[in-house]
Amino acid sequence: MRRIIFISFIILLFISCAENPNDPDEPLEAPSDLILTQLNIQSILLDWQDNSDDENGFRIDRKIGNNEWEENYRNLPANTVSIIDSQLTIFDTYFYRLCAYDADDFTDQIVETIDFRDIDSLNAPSNLVLTQVSPESISLSWQDNSSQEEGFRIERKIGDNDWEENYHILPPNIHYFYDENLDIIDNYTYRVSAFIGETYSEYIEDDIDFFFRDLYVIQPIFTGQLHFAYNEPISFVVELLDSNGEIVDRDYEVWFKYLVCPDGMNINNQVFGVGDSLSVLSNDGLVAVTLNAGSQAGTAAIEISAVNVQNNWINTIRSNIIVHSGIPENIELSHRGINSGQNMGAGVWQIEVAAIINDEYGNPYDYGTAVWFSLEDAQNSGIDPDWAVIGAAAYIGNENANGDSTAGVAYTYLNYEGSHTNDSLLVHCEVALSTGYFEETFSMNVPLQFGVIDIVATGDPIVWTPNTVEDSLTTNFTVLITDEQNNSINNQQIYFSGTHGHPVDMGTDEDNNAFTELTGVAPNSFGQVAKEWTFYIYECPPPAGNIPGTTTATITMFIPGADVQEDIHITLYRYP
Repeated sequence: MRRIIFISFIILLFISCAENPNDPDEPLEAPSDLILTQLNIQSILLDWQDNSDDENGFRIDRKIGNNEWEENYRNLPANTVSIIDSQLTIFDTYFYRLCAYDADDFTDQIVETIDFRDIDSLNAPSNLVLTQVSPESISLSWQDNSSQEEGFRIERKIGDNDWEENYHILPPNIHYFYDENLDIIDNYTYRVSAFIGETYSEYIEDDIDFFFRDLYVIQPIFTGQLHFAYNEPISFVVELLDSNGEIVDRDYEVWFKYLVCPDGMNINNQVFGVGDSLSVLSNDGLVAVTLNAGSQAGTAAIEISAVNVQNNWINTIRSNIIVHSGIPENIELSHRGINSGQNMGAGVWQIEVAAIINDEYGNPYDYGTAVWFSLEDAQNSGIDPDWAVIGAAAYIGNENANGDSTAGVAYTYLNYEGSHTNDSLLVHCEVALSTGYFEETFSMNVPLQFGVIDIVATGDPIVWTPNTVEDSLTTNFTVLITDEQNNSINNQQIYFSGTHGHPVDMGTDEDNNAFTELTGVAPNSFGQVAKEWTFYIYECPPPAGNIPGTTTATITMFIPGADVQEDIHITLYRYP
């Protein structure tokens, strides 16, 4: 009995000495490391670290978006470290706060959030459109087909280079992007996809040729007049254009160099003489320099060049820059002559007429100066000819039919009826001056165009018979001159030569020379001239027995300066 009482005492003593699990000196510790993970489109996983050994359980509060907190949303037993919040239908931001508790105490709360999304709606964007919006940028636009994406990923490839992955990451609900500060001219390819976390939609892809905004043409703009006596500089402006003829906004280093120039001529007071160069940086597609005349009159040419982004040299030459020295001193008139006309049809020809205008020092007159032309009938004073017209307005330095421009020269055109070839015109030429006009008048004969010679023998054959008493015999033939449009040409001089005999002077010209004649002099002989030719018996060999002696004479006719000639062959017979 005593033994039982002793054992009971020992047990009570042990119990009284054991630690009280609810000892207020040992507070609960809050859980930590709350992690939220979306498992699918209906559930979120919460897991955490349990830092207490004696909690009675855990309490979870929840809030969706801007709604109120749902307190005591879940109460969990002790030692729980995870829970799945399932059967969710609202896609929004979810807030969770967690604490541990015992009978009468709660730990501090820990809070985490998660964007709960419909990940099944991660559809690829569509309708990708690429547009070049400036010389240095490309815009991308697309249609956003996802409701829950976390953003968009843009990848880029230039030409045949590798893809630049994750080139740009954009926030959700964006449907455009500007790729700027581009300096490589090539084909650009882009692809765009939506993503949630590490999950990506299919991508859309498109490409664009980023070429046309580079420098392609240098266009000089030259205004004003240089006059060495006044020593007043002028502005020389250059436009930088792309292949569409639009101003290029990029900045380029532009080089100026004189190819020829009078002594002392310079650019920006820095470049002197031929071969020196000056570089100027363009601004918004324009570059301007100042030209100074120097100490002499004359003509200059400047080469302007630059290297474009594609590393190609682009250059141009501005020629016919006139350093003017005085008022016009003389005008010389010239024209495209024989075999130079353009067939205008209906018997009409067009030739080019040029007025060469120099100042008192022999220098070409100012580029761009207006010049006027007019006609007057040489036989009827003050009357316009009804068979010719001339281009009235021109300017010095304009282009001729070949596309050439010549210093001090103004080109125009003259149309005339071919039947009036060799007829005379008076051409008036006026040069505009600040004080009036400088004028000269010229007389010109319109030239033959592509002459044609036709010959018809009209006389008796040359035959000496035993009854012939003359030592010489004469035959005749008719020559007709037309142009290529079959106009009969009067007053056209023809030259004759022959292997036998000699010509007879027909009196059609005034030089009394039997080897030249003029067409159309005789009445009703439009474009024609009748010609006689005398042969001598000794020019034909004597007969051999009963066989007559024969020889062939060749008579040649040609038009001087026209490179046109024709032959007629006449056989001489001498019978026994």
